[in-house]
Amino acid sequence: MIQRLKQNKLYYLFLFLILAVSFILFLSFAPNAQLQLATVVLAACCYIGFGLFHHHLRGDVTAKVVIEYVLIGALGITIVFFYLK
Repeated sequence: MIQRLKQNKLYYLFLFLILAVSFILFLSFAPNAQLQLATVVLAACCYIGFGLFHHHLRGDVTAKVVIEYVLIGALGITIVFFYLK
C-alpha cells in the first residue's frame, strides 16, 4: 500500500486538489443550492474523468473500473442532492 502511494503520489495530489477546490467552492456557494449541486456534479465528472484517464495510462481500464467510478460519482451526487432538498 505504501509503495502504491509513493508510485502514484502525483495522481493522488491532483485528485486531492480537485476535491479540495470543489469543497471550497461548495462552501462558498452556501446560500445557493443549485450552484452547490452544480459544483458537486462538476467535481464528480472531474473525479470520473481523471480516474479513468489514470487507469487508461496504466493500461488497466475495464468495465468494472468504469462502473466503479461512475457509481461512486453518482453516489456523491445523490447524497448531496437529497441533503440539499
